[in-house]
Amino acid sequence: MPLLYDGKEYQMWRRLLLFFVVVLIIWCLPLQALAQGLAVSPGILKGENIPLGERVSFSEIVIMNTTDTDHLYSISVQKPVTTKEGYEEIPDPQWIKPAISEIEIPAQSRDSVQIWVRIPNNEANASKNYEGWVVVSEKAGGAVAVAAAVRILLSSSEYNPALPEEAPPTEGPPEEKPPAPAPAPTPPTPAPAPPQAPPAKPFPWPLVSGIIAAVVIIGTGIALLARRRR
Repeated sequence: MPLLYDGKEYQMWRRLLLFFVVVLIIWCLPLQALAQGLAVSPGILKGENIPLGERVSFSEIVIMNTTDTDHLYSISVQKPVTTKEGYEEIPDPQWIKPAISEIEIPAQSRDSVQIWVRIPNNEANASKNYEGWVVVSEKAGGAVAVAAAVRILLSSSEYNPALPEEAPPTEGPPEEKPPAPAPAPTPPTPAPAPPQAPPAKPFPWPLVSGIIAAVVIIGTGIALLARRRR
Protein backbone atom coordinates (compact mmCIF):
# COMPACT_ATOMS: atom_id res chain seq x y z
CA MET A 1 0.00 0.00 0.00
CA PRO A 2 1.58 3.36 -0.98
CA LEU A 3 2.47 5.89 1.69
CA LEU A 4 0.27 8.97 1.92
CA TYR A 5 3.19 11.27 2.70
CA ASP A 6 2.12 14.03 0.32
CA GLY A 7 -1.55 13.15 0.12
CA LYS A 8 -4.47 15.19 1.39
CA GLU A 9 -5.09 12.81 4.28
CA TYR A 10 -1.56 13.20 5.60
CA GLN A 11 -1.78 17.00 5.29
CA MET A 12 -5.01 16.91 7.31
CA TRP A 13 -3.37 14.88 10.09
CA ARG A 14 -0.37 17.19 10.12
CA ARG A 15 -2.58 20.29 10.51
CA LEU A 16 -4.49 18.55 13.30
CA LEU A 17 -1.25 17.75 15.10
CA LEU A 18 -0.09 21.36 14.74
CA PHE A 19 -3.41 22.57 16.14
CA PHE A 20 -3.05 20.45 19.29
CA VAL A 21 0.54 21.66 19.76
CA VAL A 22 -0.67 25.28 19.65
CA VAL A 23 -3.45 24.49 22.14
CA LEU A 24 -0.94 22.90 24.52
CA ILE A 25 1.38 25.92 24.33
CA ILE A 26 -1.47 28.34 25.01
CA TRP A 27 -2.65 26.41 28.06
CA CYS A 28 0.86 26.21 29.47
CA LEU A 29 1.59 29.92 29.15
CA PRO A 30 1.43 31.91 32.42
CA LEU A 31 -1.80 33.86 31.86
CA GLN A 32 -1.91 35.01 35.46
CA ALA A 33 -2.40 38.71 34.67
CA LEU A 34 -5.34 37.91 32.41
CA ALA A 35 -7.03 35.63 34.95
CA GLN A 36 -6.60 37.98 37.88
CA GLY A 37 -8.97 40.64 36.59
CA LEU A 38 -6.75 43.43 37.97
CA ALA A 39 -4.58 45.83 35.98
CA VAL A 40 -2.74 49.04 36.80
CA SER A 41 -1.46 51.72 34.48
CA PRO A 42 1.12 52.93 33.72
CA GLY A 43 3.62 50.21 34.52
CA ILE A 44 6.40 52.74 35.20
CA LEU A 45 6.29 56.33 36.48
CA LYS A 46 9.41 58.43 36.21
CA GLY A 47 10.15 61.78 37.85
CA GLU A 48 13.19 63.96 37.20
CA ASN A 49 14.74 66.59 39.48
CA ILE A 50 12.40 66.00 42.42
CA PRO A 51 13.03 68.92 44.85
CA LEU A 52 14.35 67.80 48.22
CA GLY A 53 12.37 68.61 51.33
CA GLU A 54 9.11 69.35 49.49
CA ARG A 55 6.00 67.27 48.99
CA VAL A 56 5.11 67.28 45.33
CA SER A 57 2.13 65.97 43.44
CA PHE A 58 3.91 63.31 41.44
CA SER A 59 1.37 61.59 39.19
CA GLU A 60 -1.70 59.36 39.12
CA ILE A 61 -2.08 55.63 38.70
CA VAL A 62 -5.14 54.03 37.13
CA ILE A 63 -6.59 50.86 38.68
CA MET A 64 -8.81 48.70 36.48
CA ASN A 65 -11.23 46.03 37.68
CA THR A 66 -11.94 43.80 34.68
CA THR A 67 -14.09 41.29 36.58
CA ASP A 68 -17.89 41.14 36.77
CA THR A 69 -18.01 41.89 40.52
CA ASP A 70 -17.04 44.84 42.73
CA HIS A 71 -13.68 44.61 44.50
CA LEU A 72 -11.92 46.42 47.34
CA TYR A 73 -8.22 46.99 46.72
CA SER A 74 -5.49 48.12 49.11
CA ILE A 75 -2.68 50.45 47.99
CA SER A 76 0.74 50.33 49.63
CA VAL A 77 4.35 51.23 48.89
CA GLN A 78 7.15 48.69 49.12
CA LYS A 79 10.82 48.43 48.41
CA PRO A 80 11.43 46.92 44.96
CA VAL A 81 12.20 43.26 44.46
CA THR A 82 14.52 44.20 41.61
CA THR A 83 15.71 47.65 40.51
CA LYS A 84 16.10 49.17 37.10
CA GLU A 85 19.67 49.71 35.92
CA GLY A 86 20.99 53.01 37.23
CA TYR A 87 18.57 53.11 40.20
CA GLU A 88 18.91 52.01 43.81
CA GLU A 89 16.37 50.81 46.34
CA ILE A 90 14.50 53.65 47.98
CA PRO A 91 15.72 53.91 51.59
CA ASP A 92 12.26 54.56 53.02
CA PRO A 93 9.01 53.59 51.22
CA GLN A 94 7.24 56.34 53.22
CA TRP A 95 8.79 58.85 50.83
CA ILE A 96 6.10 57.76 48.35
CA LYS A 97 2.52 58.34 49.54
CA PRO A 98 -0.70 57.32 47.78
CA ALA A 99 -3.54 59.75 48.52
CA ILE A 100 -5.64 56.83 49.85
CA SER A 101 -4.81 53.37 51.14
CA GLU A 102 -7.99 51.59 49.94
CA ILE A 103 -10.33 51.94 47.01
CA GLU A 104 -13.45 50.09 45.92
CA ILE A 105 -13.93 49.75 42.19
CA PRO A 106 -17.18 48.51 40.63
CA ALA A 107 -17.23 45.70 38.10
CA GLN A 108 -15.77 46.51 34.70
CA SER A 109 -14.66 49.95 35.89
CA ARG A 110 -11.54 51.96 36.61
CA ASP A 111 -10.45 54.73 38.96
CA SER A 112 -7.35 56.82 39.57
CA VAL A 113 -5.28 57.46 42.69
CA GLN A 114 -2.95 60.42 43.23
CA ILE A 115 0.66 59.70 44.21
CA TRP A 116 2.69 62.16 46.32
CA VAL A 117 6.46 62.17 46.76
CA ARG A 118 8.66 63.76 49.39
CA ILE A 119 12.40 63.11 49.66
CA PRO A 120 14.06 64.52 52.82
CA ASN A 121 16.42 67.40 52.21
CA ASN A 122 19.90 66.23 53.12
CA GLU A 123 23.15 65.74 51.26
CA ALA A 124 22.85 61.95 51.34
CA ASN A 125 19.73 62.12 49.16
CA ALA A 126 21.01 64.74 46.71
CA SER A 127 21.25 63.84 43.01
CA LYS A 128 20.25 60.22 43.55
CA ASN A 129 18.15 57.79 41.55
CA TYR A 130 15.68 55.82 43.67
CA GLU A 131 13.09 53.15 42.87
CA GLY A 132 10.03 52.14 44.86
CA TRP A 133 6.91 50.12 44.03
CA VAL A 134 3.28 51.11 44.52
CA VAL A 135 1.48 47.80 45.01
CA VAL A 136 -2.27 47.37 44.44
CA SER A 137 -3.59 44.15 45.98
CA GLU A 138 -6.75 42.37 47.02
CA LYS A 139 -6.95 39.95 49.92
CA ALA A 140 -9.12 36.85 50.09
CA GLY A 141 -9.19 34.54 53.09
CA GLY A 142 -6.38 36.44 54.82
CA ALA A 143 -3.94 36.00 51.93
CA VAL A 144 -3.17 38.17 48.91
CA ALA A 145 -5.33 36.91 46.05
CA VAL A 146 -4.22 39.28 43.28
CA ALA A 147 -1.61 42.03 43.09
CA ALA A 148 -0.10 44.40 40.55
CA ALA A 149 2.68 46.96 40.91
CA VAL A 150 3.74 50.30 39.44
CA ARG A 151 7.47 51.04 39.42
CA ILE A 152 8.23 54.56 40.69
CA LEU A 153 11.56 55.93 39.42
CA LEU A 154 12.73 59.12 41.15
CA SER A 155 15.70 61.36 40.42
CA SER A 156 16.31 63.86 43.22
CA SER A 157 17.55 67.43 42.92
CA GLU A 158 20.67 68.91 44.47
CA TYR A 159 20.88 69.60 48.20
CA ASN A 160 19.24 72.88 49.21
CA PRO A 161 20.96 74.32 52.31
CA ALA A 162 18.34 77.07 52.53
CA LEU A 163 15.69 74.52 53.57
CA PRO A 164 15.59 72.58 56.83
CA GLU A 165 16.46 68.95 56.60
CA GLU A 166 12.87 67.95 57.38
CA ALA A 167 10.80 70.57 55.61
CA PRO A 168 7.01 70.40 56.12
CA PRO A 169 4.85 69.50 53.12
CA THR A 170 4.16 72.47 50.86
CA GLU A 171 1.09 70.95 49.21
CA GLY A 172 -1.09 67.90 49.18
CA PRO A 173 -3.04 66.13 51.88
CA PRO A 174 -1.88 66.58 55.47
CA GLU A 175 0.35 64.04 57.06
CA GLU A 176 -1.60 61.30 58.79
CA LYS A 177 -0.97 61.24 62.54
CA PRO A 178 -2.21 58.39 64.70
CA PRO A 179 -4.62 59.56 67.43
CA ALA A 180 -3.45 59.45 71.01
CA PRO A 181 -4.63 56.25 72.68
CA ALA A 182 -7.40 56.80 75.23
CA PRO A 183 -7.15 55.00 78.57
CA ALA A 184 -9.42 51.99 78.68
CA PRO A 185 -10.04 49.17 81.13
CA THR A 186 -8.28 45.93 80.49
CA PRO A 187 -10.61 43.82 78.35
CA PRO A 188 -11.36 40.25 79.38
CA THR A 189 -9.25 37.57 77.83
CA PRO A 190 -11.12 36.34 74.76
CA ALA A 191 -11.67 32.66 74.20
CA PRO A 192 -9.26 31.12 71.69
CA ALA A 193 -10.64 31.20 68.18
CA PRO A 194 -11.27 27.83 66.53
CA PRO A 195 -8.67 26.89 63.95
CA GLN A 196 -9.59 27.94 60.44
CA ALA A 197 -9.44 25.53 57.59
CA PRO A 198 -6.89 26.48 54.94
CA PRO A 199 -8.39 28.03 51.79
CA ALA A 200 -9.17 25.56 49.07
CA LYS A 201 -6.70 25.49 46.25
CA PRO A 202 -8.08 26.28 42.77
CA PHE A 203 -8.52 23.33 40.44
CA PRO A 204 -5.46 23.07 38.13
CA TRP A 205 -7.32 23.40 34.84
CA PRO A 206 -4.19 24.38 32.83
CA LEU A 207 -2.35 21.26 34.04
CA VAL A 208 -5.28 18.95 33.28
CA SER A 209 -5.79 20.52 29.87
CA GLY A 210 -2.10 20.21 29.12
CA ILE A 211 -2.14 16.50 30.01
CA ILE A 212 -5.19 15.90 27.80
CA ALA A 213 -3.57 17.77 24.92
CA ALA A 214 -0.36 15.79 25.37
CA VAL A 215 -2.27 12.50 25.29
CA VAL A 216 -4.04 13.57 22.09
CA ILE A 217 -0.76 14.62 20.48
CA ILE A 218 0.94 11.32 21.36
CA GLY A 219 -2.05 9.33 20.10
CA THR A 220 -2.09 11.31 16.87
CA GLY A 221 1.61 10.72 16.36
CA ILE A 222 1.23 6.97 16.93
CA ALA A 223 -1.63 6.88 14.42
CA LEU A 224 0.47 8.70 11.84
CA LEU A 225 3.39 6.32 12.31
CA ALA A 226 1.11 3.28 12.01
CA ARG A 227 -0.46 4.66 8.82
CA ARG A 228 2.94 5.35 7.25
CA ARG A 229 4.13 1.82 7.94
CA ARG A 230 1.25 0.21 6.03
